[in-house]
Amino acid sequence: MLTTSSRPSPPPRPDAAARRRPGPLALAALGLVLAAGPLAGCSSCGAPAEDPAGEAPAAAQPPAPRRAATEVELLAPTGAVTPGQPFTFRWQGPEGKTITGWIVTVMARPDAPLWTSRELAADELQAPPELLTRLEPGKLYTWRVTGRVEGGGRIRSESGRLAVTAGP
Repeated sequence: MLTTSSRPSPPPRPDAAARRRPGPLALAALGLVLAAGPLAGCSSCGAPAEDPAGEAPAAAQPPAPRRAATEVELLAPTGAVTPGQPFTFRWQGPEGKTITGWIVTVMARPDAPLWTSRELAADELQAPPELLTRLEPGKLYTWRVTGRVEGGGRIRSESGRLAVTAGP
């Protein structure tokens, strides 16, 4: 049998609700929910969901890397070259800058240039015979280009690898 008291329960104190604060566990759970929402593709938070094929939408794909305005990109050679066989150095200058001349340097060690070109107007160079005869089979070299910027100054690429195979 259920009995009820005729005495009314005391009204809640106004400051009791103000003293209630979420504990560390509640805060951690909230953080997980907020962080997982975009990953799960919740529709109410505006995050894109995966399509049924399991591929992320184009908006979720990382943007293509862009070269900085001062960056020189080395394009070729990208792999090994064959001893004594012709190959071409290729690079691309920075966007928005006019380069009036390029110099290609091939190094046996970082502090030891093996060969340096004359100044070039183009952004490619066929490896000349005098360089081909200096490249030893089975060795790894580095190369870089230096450009003279219109109006003054120079710009230099990072070093690229130039591997020479052990034999033809």
